[in-house]
Amino acid sequence: MIRELTYDEIHPQEVRIAFENSISAQYEVRARPNDPAAGNGVHSYGIVARDTEGKIDWATEVHFQKGPLPQVGHNGILSNVLLGILIHHLQAFQEGEYKSRETACAITALQEAEAWLARRADKRQAQGILGQHAKEK
Repeated sequence: MIRELTYDEIHPQEVRIAFENSISAQYEVRARPNDPAAGNGVHSYGIVARDTEGKIDWATEVHFQKGPLPQVGHNGILSNVLLGILIHHLQAFQEGEYKSRETACAITALQEAEAWLARRADKRQAQGILGQHAKEK
């Protein structure tokens, strides 16, 4: 008989959630193993939220693109796409009654991360290796 894998076996690496508090402590993020064949990247994360009794009441997975898009097609989200979602999410709060300096600073930091990833993509494009598993020259 084949045994089903547990959540912890599928996602063995615990991911630290910054500044844990009574709200964020209800969430657990775990990663699947690193993939040495894909630049040692992690491409799948499981997220669960537990109620006050510790029972899972919500769960999802986030899958990142694994492999060069031209060869394997779409199979996950890109880092810059996820950053764009985070920025949009926080900007919406900045347009409402929950506007804060801290959120503005977080948006700026995420935009800076976007800029660095864009610089990396531009460099890879100029070297003719964008969308490939290849080291930069």
